Amino acid sequence: MKIIPNISELYRQMKSKGIETVRKLSRESGIDCGILYSAFEQGVASKVTYWKLAEFFGCHIEDLQIPDYSEKKGGKKMKSEVLFRGKTADGEWVYGDIRRCSTGIDIDQHDDVSCEVIPETVGVFTGYRALNYERIFEGDILKTMTGHFLLVTDSGYGDWTFTDIDTGETCRYATREMLSSCKIVDNIHDNPDFAKTYIHKF
Repeated sequence: MKIIPNISELYRQMKSKGIETVRKLSRESGIDCGILYSAFEQGVASKVTYWKLAEFFGCHIEDLQIPDYSEKKGGKKMKSEVLFRGKTADGEWVYGDIRRCSTGIDIDQHDDVSCEVIPETVGVFTGYRALNYERIFEGDILKTMTGHFLLVTDSGYGDWTFTDIDTGETCRYATREMLSSCKIVDNIHDNPDFAKTYIHKF
């Protein structure tokens, strides 16, 4: 899912921290320099990249982006759905908007309930749908119609990587149509050892 960066706000935030160049921003934030150059020069970045920038600058994600109206429906431009998920310490998955809090990362659910989540489990909706119109999130594990298992990760360049768990190779045929026939069978946070056990489970 691509977003449009608010370049003016990014430069303002950099100036407030005394950062003059993208290279210096990369060193201090820990974000790959190539990813940052893609954001500044090509207007391409992932939601996770903007979450990391917002965390570094201490601001909201919305401050660093301009709403993306690139998706069309019925001839009209529609705003892309932005949805995060994260896992609480009790093991519950919650969905909503993400924000930084004094104790870590919160997800504000749409019923105005805020839950603190484990930062490592935070992922964003990819914009793709699986079988039965289920949302595909970063970290999900998909089973294709041909029996392959794909791990969904953020490429860092405004799109998503679908890696074959068995071979470790990037799936080059992951079209929207193909993904819509896949089944979500697990995710890497609930089952980090999936690669060792999936043959026996499925």
